[in-house]
Amino acid sequence: DEFFNLKANLQVNKLVDQPQVTVFANHEEPYFLDSSGKGDIFPTIYTVWKCPSILPSLPIQAPVSKFVINGADLMLPGVAIGIPGGPLSVPADMPNFEVGTRMLITCIGNPMPIAVG
Repeated sequence: DEFFNLKANLQVNKLVDQPQVTVFANHEEPYFLDSSGKGDIFPTIYTVWKCPSILPSLPIQAPVSKFVINGADLMLPGVAIGIPGGPLSVPADMPNFEVGTRMLITCIGNPMPIAVG
């Protein structure tokens, strides 16, 4: 309801320096993004802060987060498996997903996602 309210003030914006990028906003709050202009829409980090269960997530440890925040791809060795306080005790606890599946990245100790990928 929060994102798709019929009375919502939906705005569709293009970035000036990257016209293929479309940002879908509600009351100037960016909720979804199409970075390619081909309909590959995914939620912004703002959206996942409001609805952190919108996508499955993978936890990482704090030392890995600086690389992810700076734009590095998350690879399997960076996923926190078997770490005390983390949600993944064993590899079988990982959510099922295929290559290209949108995922959230969370940092152990922080309940809010830090990245969408």
